[in-house]
Amino acid sequence: MSESIPHWLTQSSDEELLVAVRVQPRASRNAILLPEKDGERLKVRVTAPPLENAANAAVLKLFADEFGLRKSAVLLDAGKRSRNKRVRIIGISAAALVKRLTNRS
Repeated sequence: MSESIPHWLTQSSDEELLVAVRVQPRASRNAILLPEKDGERLKVRVTAPPLENAANAAVLKLFADEFGLRKSAVLLDAGKRSRNKRVRIIGISAAALVKRLTNRS
């Protein structure tokens, strides 16, 4: 890939990514937001509360829906009990993920 990969994204193979996120549970709406300037993590807002894994499940579903992936292609890699998490995404390239996030209206 010729362009640089953002700080919040690690490409572990051609179609497997690790995405660093900061989760805001109990938000007014679900959203994936780009970080300001050279932020270290994507901001992810979910309406689910941080109880009984509900917010984690909502984060994974949001990524799957946003990028048109199967639920099984989006996994929680780290941060089960933290707002700072690492999400593993299988089946999309870094360039496609970044393009999709930056070209939303």
